[in-house]
This record gives sequence, structure tokens and C-alpha cells, in this order.
Amino acid sequence: MNEICKKVAEYYRIPFEKLFSKSRKSKLVEARRMCMLLMYETLRKSHQQIANYFEMDRTTVIYHVDLLKEEIKTGVYKETVKEYNMLKDYGGNWHDNCIT
Repeated sequence: MNEICKKVAEYYRIPFEKLFSKSRKSKLVEARRMCMLLMYETLRKSHQQIANYFEMDRTTVIYHVDLLKEEIKTGVYKETVKEYNMLKDYGGNWHDNCIT
């Protein structure tokens, strides 16, 4: 899971540690929820495992994962779809490359 967060932080040009802050600045929220979705879909982590990793409530993770999945599915925010696809490809086979 650290590897995904490192790649996402690098992509969004934010310090890795900021992903774990309680800040609600839009850039950090976008990066955090992208991490959550990548962990959920590529590593098959549960909502609870992701919540524990970010030290937040499981329902918050469910909300962000579902919201981002819907945005990608509908293509409402083309930039979000582009970012997701780039990050998903960027990691290659996350499951093989990540130490969880």
C-alpha cells in the first residue's frame, strides 16, 4: 500500500506524509481517494484495511471509493478518468510490486 501512495504522491507532486494528514485541501483529498481506489481495485484490499491504513472511518473510505468509481464510470470528470488510468498503468502490476 505504501508503494501506491508513493506513486500517487509523486504524480500529484505532494509529500508522501501529507496523504495521512487530516487536511481537506482538494489536492490532498483527490490524491487520498485515488490511493484508496487503487488499493481497493488493484490490491483487493477491503474498505476496513484501507481505513486502518489511513486511520479513518471505514464509511469514509466506502464513500470516497464509490464516488470515484462512479466518476470514472460516467466519465463526468475526464481529468479524473485520465489520472486514474495513468496511475493504474504507472504501477504496472501493483500486486507484485507492493509490500503491504
